[in-house]
Amino acid sequence: MNRRNKFQKLAVLTIALILAAAAQAALIGSVTSRNGDAGTSPALGGILTDPALAWVDRNNHRLEGIPATLVDQAEYIKSVMGDKDNAGLEYDVVLTSTADVYLFIDNRVGDGVNTNPPTLTTKMTWIATMGFVDTGLEISIDEDFATKDGIDNYYRLYKATFPAGTLTLSEQNDGGTRAMYILAALPGNPAAGDPDPYDGEVRVALNKVLTWTAPTNADIDPAVPIEYSVYVDPNETKVSTGTGCTYFQNFSTSTSFDPNPDLTLNEQYYWRVDVKCRLVDDPNEYTYPGKIWTFKAVGPTPDVTAGQNVLTSLDLVPATLSGNVSDLDNDTQAITWTILTDDSAYPGSPVKEVMQMQGRNAYTADPTYTGLLQDWIGTDTREKGDPLTLTLSGLPAGTYTWTSYHHDTQDQTGLFDLTIDGVPYAGNPVDISHGADLPFDPNVTKVVATMVSDGSDVKLVFDQQPYGTTVANAFFVMNGFSLVSETLDPDLFVDFGGVATPVQTEYTAYTAGNEVLADFPEKSFAAFGSTVTVNPDWGYLVNAVVTDTTSNWQTPTGSFTTDTAGTYKVRLTATDDDGSDSEIMEVRVYADACAAAKASPAGYTKPAYDFNNDCIENLLDFAAFAGKWLEDLRLSAQDTFISNVTYDEVIQP
Repeated sequence: MNRRNKFQKLAVLTIALILAAAAQAALIGSVTSRNGDAGTSPALGGILTDPALAWVDRNNHRLEGIPATLVDQAEYIKSVMGDKDNAGLEYDVVLTSTADVYLFIDNRVGDGVNTNPPTLTTKMTWIATMGFVDTGLEISIDEDFATKDGIDNYYRLYKATFPAGTLTLSEQNDGGTRAMYILAALPGNPAAGDPDPYDGEVRVALNKVLTWTAPTNADIDPAVPIEYSVYVDPNETKVSTGTGCTYFQNFSTSTSFDPNPDLTLNEQYYWRVDVKCRLVDDPNEYTYPGKIWTFKAVGPTPDVTAGQNVLTSLDLVPATLSGNVSDLDNDTQAITWTILTDDSAYPGSPVKEVMQMQGRNAYTADPTYTGLLQDWIGTDTREKGDPLTLTLSGLPAGTYTWTSYHHDTQDQTGLFDLTIDGVPYAGNPVDISHGADLPFDPNVTKVVATMVSDGSDVKLVFDQQPYGTTVANAFFVMNGFSLVSETLDPDLFVDFGGVATPVQTEYTAYTAGNEVLADFPEKSFAAFGSTVTVNPDWGYLVNAVVTDTTSNWQTPTGSFTTDTAGTYKVRLTATDDDGSDSEIMEVRVYADACAAAKASPAGYTKPAYDFNNDCIENLLDFAAFAGKWLEDLRLSAQDTFISNVTYDEVIQP
């Protein structure tokens, strides 16, 4: 072979080796940050040399004394020094293969002392939670490398092994003068990942099947199947040595293991999965010991079935609920029935928040309303089904004129419906909208209605209509209201305002925060010779109760009652020493038994002679029938029609 060909082949080989090294170097695929300094991001630092630039935002800070296990081998990330004080900081590091990850933590974290390891008992506790352990190794930092004036600080190295995927690191969480942490990574030995049960799990079923995922090292030869050995025992030393274990499995390609017989109740177990595989370009297979995990076995939790959904009506409540509970070790301690008030389908799910807004532009079209219309309560992003309910208590019997004021000089859009003691307002829907490209209407939107009180509570429900193409930014807003009696004095004037609100004469303001979401508490006013209480609340006022009537925990029962038709979610929960289980069922309540029958999933067949449509054939139907008894529906004159006539329709003589 001539020298030229030798050099050509040598050059090709050299390029191939360089490309292969470059491909293998991409252990850290990328790094991104959240909640860090604006405009400054962490960056890949490449292979860690000694010395090495520490941070992207410091040009003269160098890492020195890199341990031999890392220098010229590990990839690292140059973090952002400015991130050290950012609460909520998160780094997302993408590992392309299983890696031994090292965190460099400033010795001063936790106690401010540079000469001993960081104190992580109250600071940066996420490090231990993620499985990092102290290696005893340290790295020094020269903060003025240009003058080489000596070592300034020291970093402690913590290590953990992670499979391929995204690794999320949290904030430094220490307000001292320490520097931001740094990350480095080396290719890890092939290791099983994602153990189930997870490391430290304390409620593992006695019949649990142990599972894990295959190692993700890029250099594992895919042509040779990976095999696993599993060791499980209450004695950690036996698992560590792989001898004398209660449960074990040698060299199987399965990524699961079913201990047989079942695990022992309340026993603490240790387990390890070793990986046997061959690496690319290596003729031999090797076994790589796995990390020791632990879990605690407990008895099975109860298995709960809430029972069939219930369809009923207000005249058929209370409704009986019945479920089933199976608990293999018969140690159920508690049975509970709960109405889910946080479910959107439940009509009594008030979100107790109102938006009190203050300091809006003065309403100058009518100066008498300037103060009143600067302050309002609003729904912001609420939708139909979660209304504002105003309950007025203490009103003497009589007739009143209700006037409420909606909107201000800002451009708001919204439709809502009003009911007063269940009677819809004649002006529904109420439109508070002002077009953005039109002059403002000089008349603020008002609702004027007659209210009759018999001395009991009066409820006004303002229900926002849902968003749509024509109501894109729907609000419900109320600035205040007045209530005037035909016979009683003094009248009632209420402004939903703040402490410093310049309210209109005679108006009394609610006191609440400015531009905040908060509860508006009920408030009492002197009016009509009485004390009138106004209680604003979000959501329908519903009295719904479920009572536990269980006598045998295996067949739990409950009694459900309500005063409002709607769909309710009820959860049945059973609890024992090992945990709990629950299931949700529905109770659909209709206004009356006839409405419930018509809504039944089993179908409804109308009685043939139910003329008044009340689901019953009785004398009331005869009255309706008798009313039409003499009605003459015969043709009283010739009629004409237009239609195509076909041959088949012609009656042949």
